[in-house]
Amino acid sequence: MDEDLIPIATSLTLLALPLGAYGISYDIYTCKLEDDPPLGFRTWISAMIYSELGTLLHCDGFHWVQYSIWAYDNVDAMDAYWSMLGLLDACPPGKLESTVKGLSLHHVSDWVFNVTDEIQVGGAYSPRLQGPTPAGLVSPDIPAALPPLPWRPPLHTRRSEPAMNVANWRV
Repeated sequence: MDEDLIPIATSLTLLALPLGAYGISYDIYTCKLEDDPPLGFRTWISAMIYSELGTLLHCDGFHWVQYSIWAYDNVDAMDAYWSMLGLLDACPPGKLESTVKGLSLHHVSDWVFNVTDEIQVGGAYSPRLQGPTPAGLVSPDIPAALPPLPWRPPLHTRRSEPAMNVANWRV
């Protein structure tokens, strides 16, 4: 890719940003991967494009944070931006640019606002269960009991024999 492709205003902005942690996040339209042509690629495993993008970012020094979010803790903004544009090299050619829903670079000024541990059950913001929770998702150190009868699974839970079995839930 030619450096002249980056608009001068973008280049100047990137050069003015500090060395630090930068993240790249992306989202892909699954239907454009899985639908039949002419509306999609008819990809039999849509996860392959995510794997390809992850490999490219990992090779550039980024580490996986979650889902489609990658970060590099000690990089300059221009290098991070080039890594983002380098995702256009994903195979096969043309797939990313025709299926991308969103692609962005962000500066992470302070990781202290990553509250993942605090919001998970048992953390500072979620010290106990807030509602019926599958038993296998409840840590042994969390106070929990069987739900009261009569039993109804949480809203949006698909009906199945295990879903209807009260022994598979905790409150």
